[in-house]
Amino acid sequence: MAPFAEPRALISGLKRKSEQALHPHRRRRILKILGRDTLPSAVLFICYGNICRSPFAAESLRQRLSPPVRDCIAIASAGFYGPGRPPPSTALSVAAAMGIDMSYHRSRLVESPGVKAFDWIFVMDPVHARMLHSMVDVPGRVLVLGDLDPNPIETRLIHDPIGQSAEVFERVYRRIDACTAELARILQNSAGT
Repeated sequence: MAPFAEPRALISGLKRKSEQALHPHRRRRILKILGRDTLPSAVLFICYGNICRSPFAAESLRQRLSPPVRDCIAIASAGFYGPGRPPPSTALSVAAAMGIDMSYHRSRLVESPGVKAFDWIFVMDPVHARMLHSMVDVPGRVLVLGDLDPNPIETRLIHDPIGQSAEVFERVYRRIDACTAELARILQNSAGT
Protein backbone atom coordinates (compact mmCIF):
# COMPACT_ATOMS: atom_id res chain seq x y z
CA MET A 1 0.00 0.00 0.00
CA ALA A 2 1.21 3.48 -0.85
CA PRO A 3 2.27 5.51 2.20
CA PHE A 4 -0.36 8.18 1.49
CA ALA A 5 -3.25 5.85 0.63
CA GLU A 6 -4.81 5.93 4.09
CA PRO A 7 -4.70 9.75 4.49
CA ARG A 8 -6.13 10.18 0.98
CA ALA A 9 -8.94 7.76 1.74
CA LEU A 10 -9.61 9.56 5.01
CA ILE A 11 -9.70 12.96 3.30
CA SER A 12 -11.94 11.60 0.55
CA GLY A 13 -14.32 10.12 3.13
CA LEU A 14 -14.43 13.36 5.11
CA LYS A 15 -15.15 15.36 1.95
CA ARG A 16 -17.99 13.00 1.01
CA LYS A 17 -19.50 13.22 4.52
CA SER A 18 -19.20 17.01 4.42
CA GLU A 19 -20.96 17.23 1.05
CA GLN A 20 -23.71 14.90 2.25
CA ALA A 21 -24.24 17.03 5.36
CA LEU A 22 -24.19 20.31 3.42
CA HIS A 23 -26.55 19.16 0.66
CA PRO A 24 -29.86 20.06 2.39
CA HIS A 25 -28.52 23.56 3.13
CA ARG A 26 -27.20 24.03 -0.42
CA ARG A 27 -30.46 22.73 -1.86
CA ARG A 28 -32.56 25.15 0.21
CA ARG A 29 -30.24 27.98 -0.77
CA ILE A 30 -30.39 27.31 -4.53
CA LEU A 31 -34.17 26.82 -4.44
CA LYS A 32 -34.54 30.14 -2.62
CA ILE A 33 -32.23 31.99 -5.03
CA LEU A 34 -33.86 30.61 -8.17
CA GLY A 35 -37.37 30.96 -6.76
CA ARG A 36 -37.03 34.69 -6.23
CA ASP A 37 -35.27 35.42 -9.55
CA THR A 38 -37.35 36.57 -12.49
CA LEU A 39 -37.79 34.14 -15.35
CA PRO A 40 -34.41 33.90 -17.11
CA SER A 41 -34.22 34.57 -20.82
CA ALA A 42 -31.35 32.10 -21.27
CA VAL A 43 -30.02 29.04 -19.41
CA LEU A 44 -26.67 27.37 -20.12
CA PHE A 45 -25.42 23.96 -18.99
CA ILE A 46 -21.66 23.37 -18.89
CA CYS A 47 -19.60 20.22 -18.53
CA TYR A 48 -16.00 19.57 -19.47
CA GLY A 49 -16.39 18.18 -23.00
CA ASN A 50 -20.02 19.04 -23.85
CA ILE A 51 -20.72 15.57 -25.24
CA CYS A 52 -22.42 13.69 -22.37
CA ARG A 53 -23.77 15.60 -19.37
CA SER A 54 -24.52 19.16 -20.46
CA PRO A 55 -26.30 18.31 -23.74
CA PHE A 56 -28.43 15.77 -21.87
CA ALA A 57 -29.30 18.37 -19.21
CA ALA A 58 -30.29 20.93 -21.87
CA GLU A 59 -32.56 18.46 -23.66
CA SER A 60 -34.03 17.14 -20.42
CA LEU A 61 -34.98 20.65 -19.31
CA ARG A 62 -36.31 21.55 -22.76
CA GLN A 63 -38.62 18.50 -22.73
CA ARG A 64 -39.91 19.23 -19.22
CA LEU A 65 -41.02 22.80 -19.91
CA SER A 66 -44.45 23.61 -21.31
CA PRO A 67 -44.36 25.30 -24.75
CA PRO A 68 -45.11 28.84 -23.53
CA VAL A 69 -42.21 28.73 -21.05
CA ARG A 70 -39.87 26.76 -23.32
CA ASP A 71 -40.46 29.23 -26.16
CA CYS A 72 -39.32 32.24 -24.11
CA ILE A 73 -36.12 30.70 -22.68
CA ALA A 74 -33.02 29.93 -24.74
CA ILE A 75 -31.52 26.67 -23.48
CA ALA A 76 -28.00 25.69 -24.54
CA SER A 77 -24.94 23.70 -23.52
CA ALA A 78 -21.20 24.15 -23.89
CA GLY A 79 -17.87 22.84 -22.66
CA PHE A 80 -14.21 23.63 -22.25
CA TYR A 81 -12.72 21.17 -24.74
CA GLY A 82 -12.94 20.02 -28.37
CA PRO A 83 -15.70 21.66 -30.43
CA GLY A 84 -17.62 19.79 -33.13
CA ARG A 85 -17.65 16.33 -31.52
CA PRO A 86 -20.79 14.16 -31.34
CA PRO A 87 -21.82 12.36 -28.15
CA PRO A 88 -20.45 8.83 -27.76
CA SER A 89 -22.73 5.98 -28.84
CA THR A 90 -23.39 4.92 -25.23
CA ALA A 91 -24.59 8.44 -24.37
CA LEU A 92 -26.88 8.43 -27.41
CA SER A 93 -28.41 5.03 -26.69
CA VAL A 94 -28.97 5.64 -22.96
CA ALA A 95 -30.46 9.09 -23.63
CA ALA A 96 -32.70 7.65 -26.38
CA ALA A 97 -33.96 4.97 -23.98
CA MET A 98 -34.97 7.84 -21.69
CA GLY A 99 -36.77 9.63 -24.53
CA ILE A 100 -34.06 12.18 -25.29
CA ASP A 101 -32.58 12.55 -28.76
CA MET A 102 -29.03 13.94 -28.73
CA SER A 103 -28.05 12.66 -32.20
CA TYR A 104 -27.99 16.18 -33.66
CA HIS A 105 -25.67 17.51 -30.92
CA ARG A 106 -22.11 18.65 -31.62
CA SER A 107 -19.94 20.00 -28.83
CA ARG A 108 -19.48 23.75 -28.47
CA LEU A 109 -16.90 25.74 -26.56
CA VAL A 110 -17.63 28.18 -23.77
CA GLU A 111 -16.80 31.57 -25.26
CA SER A 112 -16.53 34.90 -23.55
CA PRO A 113 -19.02 36.92 -25.58
CA GLY A 114 -21.57 34.08 -25.68
CA VAL A 115 -21.56 33.39 -21.94
CA LYS A 116 -22.66 36.94 -21.19
CA ALA A 117 -26.07 36.21 -22.76
CA PHE A 118 -27.02 33.65 -20.09
CA ASP A 119 -28.83 34.54 -16.87
CA TRP A 120 -28.38 31.12 -15.25
CA ILE A 121 -25.38 28.88 -15.88
CA PHE A 122 -25.35 25.38 -14.41
CA VAL A 123 -22.10 23.45 -14.08
CA MET A 124 -21.70 19.75 -13.38
CA ASP A 125 -18.71 20.19 -11.08
CA PRO A 126 -17.73 23.08 -8.78
CA VAL A 127 -14.35 23.04 -10.56
CA HIS A 128 -16.15 24.07 -13.76
CA ALA A 129 -17.41 27.21 -12.01
CA ARG A 130 -13.86 28.16 -11.09
CA MET A 131 -12.67 27.42 -14.63
CA LEU A 132 -15.44 29.57 -16.06
CA HIS A 133 -14.73 32.51 -13.75
CA SER A 134 -11.02 32.33 -14.60
CA MET A 135 -11.80 32.55 -18.33
CA VAL A 136 -14.54 35.14 -18.58
CA ASP A 137 -16.43 37.81 -16.69
CA VAL A 138 -19.75 36.10 -15.98
CA PRO A 139 -22.65 38.46 -15.27
CA GLY A 140 -25.22 35.70 -14.65
CA ARG A 141 -25.59 33.22 -11.81
CA VAL A 142 -23.22 30.23 -11.90
CA LEU A 143 -24.70 27.31 -9.97
CA VAL A 144 -23.87 23.65 -9.40
CA LEU A 145 -26.64 21.53 -10.96
CA GLY A 146 -26.19 18.76 -8.38
CA ASP A 147 -27.32 21.17 -5.64
CA LEU A 148 -30.86 20.83 -7.05
CA ASP A 149 -30.87 17.05 -6.51
CA PRO A 150 -33.97 16.16 -4.45
CA ASN A 151 -32.33 12.91 -3.31
CA PRO A 152 -29.56 12.30 -0.77
CA ILE A 153 -26.18 12.66 -2.49
CA GLU A 154 -22.69 11.23 -2.34
CA THR A 155 -21.18 14.37 -3.87
CA ARG A 156 -22.50 17.57 -5.38
CA LEU A 157 -20.61 17.05 -8.61
CA ILE A 158 -22.34 15.05 -11.32
CA HIS A 159 -19.77 12.46 -12.37
CA ASP A 160 -18.51 12.34 -15.94
CA PRO A 161 -19.59 8.98 -17.43
CA ILE A 162 -17.33 9.20 -20.51
CA GLY A 163 -15.79 5.84 -21.37
CA GLN A 164 -17.89 3.97 -18.82
CA SER A 165 -20.72 1.46 -19.04
CA ALA A 166 -24.33 2.09 -20.01
CA GLU A 167 -25.28 1.53 -16.35
CA VAL A 168 -23.04 4.42 -15.29
CA PHE A 169 -24.51 6.65 -18.01
CA GLU A 170 -28.02 5.71 -16.89
CA ARG A 171 -27.23 6.52 -13.25
CA VAL A 172 -25.72 9.90 -14.22
CA TYR A 173 -28.59 10.73 -16.58
CA ARG A 174 -31.21 9.83 -13.97
CA ARG A 175 -29.53 12.22 -11.53
CA ILE A 176 -29.39 15.00 -14.12
CA ASP A 177 -33.04 14.34 -14.97
CA ALA A 178 -34.02 14.67 -11.28
CA CYS A 179 -32.20 18.01 -11.13
CA THR A 180 -33.77 19.35 -14.33
CA ALA A 181 -37.21 18.30 -13.03
CA GLU A 182 -36.62 20.61 -10.05
CA LEU A 183 -35.39 23.36 -12.35
CA ALA A 184 -38.41 22.98 -14.64
CA ARG A 185 -40.75 23.22 -11.63
CA ILE A 186 -39.06 26.48 -10.56
CA LEU A 187 -39.27 27.93 -14.08
CA GLN A 188 -42.94 26.92 -14.49
CA ASN A 189 -43.76 28.52 -11.12
CA SER A 190 -41.88 31.72 -12.06
CA ALA A 191 -43.86 31.87 -15.29
CA GLY A 192 -47.12 31.31 -13.40
CA THR A 193 -48.01 28.15 -15.36
